[in-house]
Amino acid sequence: MLIEEPKETTFEITGMLQTSFNKLFEFLQKEILCDVTIQAGNKSIKCHRNVLASCSPYFQAMFTSSLAESKQNVITIGDIDETTMEMLIKFAYTAKVDLNTSNAQALLHASSVLQFDCLAQACCDFMSSQLHPSNCLGIRELAQRLGQLSLVKKSDSFSKYNFRKIIVEDEFVSISVQHLEEIISSEDLFVDNEVELTFVNCTLQFDELLHIP
Repeated sequence: MLIEEPKETTFEITGMLQTSFNKLFEFLQKEILCDVTIQAGNKSIKCHRNVLASCSPYFQAMFTSSLAESKQNVITIGDIDETTMEMLIKFAYTAKVDLNTSNAQALLHASSVLQFDCLAQACCDFMSSQLHPSNCLGIRELAQRLGQLSLVKKSDSFSKYNFRKIIVEDEFVSISVQHLEEIISSEDLFVDNEVELTFVNCTLQFDELLHIP
């Protein structure tokens, strides 16, 4: 017989959350109970609104607001290729993605636009580890465009320390006057001697002359 004195206990099944998401991923693969289709490129991906909304403020706003998309069965996502979109949706169910030099840039773009913030940060961390004199200016431009300021700062620091190597790379000719001014005026700029800095200043002045209306 139970004791009549009120008593409370908490029952918890360790791992049930993971088991539930594993089942949701199975539903995704078998297209069970799907309530929305994401169209990217030539691929249609049937999935679950609540899963996407739980991982992305972008999808949460889309599905819970009065926007037309909240009532549509098919959502077209432009500017993101089908392979990247498929990886992003799989990530929403599994919390795993294989990052490499071939897909990191596309995944950073997609996760930034669709507000998968944790994945975007993972892409930034990966791309930071891949910084090189031949690509740091391009990575910085992409990060600036997507509002990923941590990657912008890391790219800038790398550029300033490796400046003498960057000026002989192909990307250097496409650097903006404003960005170049920011680099050479920085106290953190590392150059071997004044000759290199003089060369850069001459290049900057020549570029400014070319752009005088």
